[in-house]
Amino acid sequence: MLWRLEAGLDVPLAQAVAAAGLALASGDPVLAEDLAQHVHGAPGAVLRGQALIAQGRAADGERLLADHGGDSAETVALRSLNLFWGLNRPAEAQAEMARRPRDAASSADLRVAELGLALFTGTVSITNPAPPPAAEVGGPRSPLVADAAMVLRAYRLTFRGRPARAAEDFDRGTLEPPSRWPAMRGSAAACHINALVLAGRLREALPLTEAYYSESVGRAEPSEVAITAHMRGHCAMWEGRPGRALAPLREARALADEHTPFPLRVFIGCEYAVCLAALGRPQEATRELDQLRALIPDGLSLQERLEFSRIRLLAYSGSLAHAADLANRLADRYLRESRLTTGVECAYYHVRLRPSPRAAARLREAAAACDSPLFELFAEHGEALATGDGPALRGLAERFAELGYTGLALEAAGAVPGGGRTGRDRLDDLAGRCDGLRPPWLPPVSPPSSSSSANLSSLTSREREMCELAAAGLSNSAIAVNLGVSVRTVTNLLARAYHKLGVRSRRQLAAALPLSHAGQAHAPGHPVSSLFPGTRPVP
Repeated sequence: MLWRLEAGLDVPLAQAVAAAGLALASGDPVLAEDLAQHVHGAPGAVLRGQALIAQGRAADGERLLADHGGDSAETVALRSLNLFWGLNRPAEAQAEMARRPRDAASSADLRVAELGLALFTGTVSITNPAPPPAAEVGGPRSPLVADAAMVLRAYRLTFRGRPARAAEDFDRGTLEPPSRWPAMRGSAAACHINALVLAGRLREALPLTEAYYSESVGRAEPSEVAITAHMRGHCAMWEGRPGRALAPLREARALADEHTPFPLRVFIGCEYAVCLAALGRPQEATRELDQLRALIPDGLSLQERLEFSRIRLLAYSGSLAHAADLANRLADRYLRESRLTTGVECAYYHVRLRPSPRAAARLREAAAACDSPLFELFAEHGEALATGDGPALRGLAERFAELGYTGLALEAAGAVPGGGRTGRDRLDDLAGRCDGLRPPWLPPVSPPSSSSSANLSSLTSREREMCELAAAGLSNSAIAVNLGVSVRTVTNLLARAYHKLGVRSRRQLAAALPLSHAGQAHAPGHPVSSLFPGTRPVP
């Protein structure tokens, strides 16, 4: 067909349009663009615009559709989706939908575009069933909008408390990453991984994440690499290993740009900020969230991901009362609005930060409205925390660990009352698997009553050196400068030492150490600043 067109032979317009549409539907957007060049008017512009978007050239496709694509329902739907997901221009996407034809209520393309915006404006209710796959109804006419329909169905299930159903649909192949639209392909991969994680299938998500990442690198699509790198970091955070998560999240943050689907750009920034907070860098984390807030227009429910991330940031930064209050308020709001997944996440943080029978009951009710086995474990964890049920907490620690959620296993084990030596050994093992990091909301581990000498002897020489400097009042950054290591290394080693000694502050640390260099530093005539010029004591 193409050679006939290029040779100037007489080809009926309908045949040229059909050939270009077939090339686009079969995943050959370059051929579709070449064929569409020979189709004049709005039909040719619409085909070329779709072909450009399918090649990852979202801005070129938008310009062509805006100037020559007309105002059909299919054009309005595709432009709206591309503006929001492909170009990070949500206000223009909403304006485009506002000008949809009045007689287009039955358009499948427009219904998909409406869902694409409604998911992020808080107007979709869980009480409405998820839309069937495009193939089961008179589906969208545009193959790219059909791709979007599949992805949006996955997101709707995951957001509305049905992550297990979404994961099962990916298993069966009724949901799968589309091949024709790069922005949607990466978004689907992210949703697949997140659904597995929220369904309690983290161990399955880990190798799949690596596969998605390798495929995206092979395609050399920076926006897809950003998304899949983010999912690698996301999984590591769920493992309880923010130190391991930092590198892939930093990669994702560096690659995310205007070509990254707008919702994923927000998710990437939020996870990166929380990771920074978990590693003892709250100021950087706060700046990151503030920058994201400026990107999100008022009225978009993407704000809820930002607010949930602020709960986590506050908690990791030690502002536990503030974090608990915010988690409580947001859990009530999101559950009332049937935004079940984020509501459960907020309720789970609240009961971990401030255990109570009421908080546990709310989480149990919310988890029961969802289909995730992991959410059921969340509810059991909340109930065990509220009642101080040691055997239940020990059992939960084992179950979380078996599923790969080592950070949550550490939390459950760390909350067991009077764990004894066996409990301390288990805590040491879990803390080691979490790179030595221990969340600040865990209760302090009491050292053995006999003597602290055994605990002190368990410190490595490097840990002992850093403990003495910290007890002398030096900040982590000052210790890093003087020892020639990174701040993250200092943070990790001190966290591990704090855990071994059963302390939570530099004041407690000083009391746990025998008179040594730390004691000399506090002695008259030996201020910290005289030992290390340019430093100030840290209380």
